[in-house]
Amino acid sequence: MVELSKEYELKLQEYSSEYASNPGKEGLLDEYTSFLSQYISSGMVQGQLLEIHKNTYHQLLIIKLTLNPNIDDYEKLARSLLDSKLYIRADVALSTMEENWPADERNWLLRFRYYYETGAGSKIKEMIKETLSDGRYHSREIRQIIEMWEKEEMEA
Repeated sequence: MVELSKEYELKLQEYSSEYASNPGKEGLLDEYTSFLSQYISSGMVQGQLLEIHKNTYHQLLIIKLTLNPNIDDYEKLARSLLDSKLYIRADVALSTMEENWPADERNWLLRFRYYYETGAGSKIKEMIKETLSDGRYHSREIRQIIEMWEKEEMEA
């Protein structure tokens, strides 16, 4: 495990060095962020080093979004910020997603998570009420969350 962690760290140093010397290289930023995400989620890195890597990941995603705004990278950023409990920054990313891609259900799911983790129960109730009355079709995942939430509300 220690050996594998060293290999990851060496590869990250290579990516960091290459990106510093040639940030415009085609595909490098995508490879770097993908590798960093994989390493972070592997569970091999912990403590302060994990926080440093998460911060680097956030910075790289922001650079990617500056160059090419897209909902997939915003989703990655918002999820990572929520995982890191950086709620103010996550709220900004979510607001941008909602503004630019209002019909994408990932917004709803991430906003629900944001409200849940920040203890904004009244906002969740508003979201659910609005969702139930908007007349649109919603994914099975969203319908299940609403059903679960309503069931818990009735039992409370």
